[in-house]
Amino acid sequence: MVVLVKRRQLFSEALARSEKEKLDLIDLLEEEKRRAYELASHDHLTGLANRRMFMELGGSHLARARRNRKHYALMFMDLDRFKVINDTLGHRIGDLLLQVVGRRLQDTLRDSDIIGRIGGDEFVILLTDLENESDVFAIAHKLVAIIGEPCTDLDGHDVQIGSSIGIALYPRDGQELEMLIQNADAAMYQSKKLRLGSISFFDPSLNVNIAKDFELEQRLPKAIADNELILHYQPRVSLANFQIVGYEALVRWQHPEHGLIFPDAFIVLAEESGHIIALGNWV
Repeated sequence: MVVLVKRRQLFSEALARSEKEKLDLIDLLEEEKRRAYELASHDHLTGLANRRMFMELGGSHLARARRNRKHYALMFMDLDRFKVINDTLGHRIGDLLLQVVGRRLQDTLRDSDIIGRIGGDEFVILLTDLENESDVFAIAHKLVAIIGEPCTDLDGHDVQIGSSIGIALYPRDGQELEMLIQNADAAMYQSKKLRLGSISFFDPSLNVNIAKDFELEQRLPKAIADNELILHYQPRVSLANFQIVGYEALVRWQHPEHGLIFPDAFIVLAEESGHIIALGNWV
């Protein structure tokens, strides 16, 4: 009888240990699941939503926006001259700077707004449930000012960065999140062209300009190879004796469809696409 009681006690203890180990394993698996979800849905550097999570949350908010009369806006923000900081001070300083920008965005915006990092120095923000459409510009202006404040002691460096913002309004500029991002991105590039630190609202004509720029960029290598480029020569005159002392060679593009294109329309495209060396060699 004593042996039987002892065996039952040992069996009960073993069962309790097994149950505890099972519960510990479940907790461990739940924690691993949570960590995997965090890694899959959040930017590892800033902790902000990544593109996947931003699209999921943003889509959910826009679905609700169709049933109320609040205002929504998509902001596309790009840091000005971030590449220079990365190239000059190194990627570690660049990463620290991105973390500061992420924190400033979280501290400035409401909990109901969605913030995501979808590229190296590209951030997207969905402003939700705004009472007035005019609030959008005020918020954007505040963000430009706050992001522009000096970032001190980044691994011993003090860095100042600016930002340019493009804005697309829901539903005027798109009813789907992907379209709003695309249009806000186009508006952001317009801000860059105006001057650094600018804020631009989307205009439908921007997409026409982007499409034309893309067409020119794609055709540029063929234009160089097929001698569609031409040179115009501008004399340089000495003011001392009004004699011609030299000439400047000015490149033009004799496009078969668009006619004569001046360099301000394609030199930047050549630089961004890596064709500027071939263009220079042709000249």
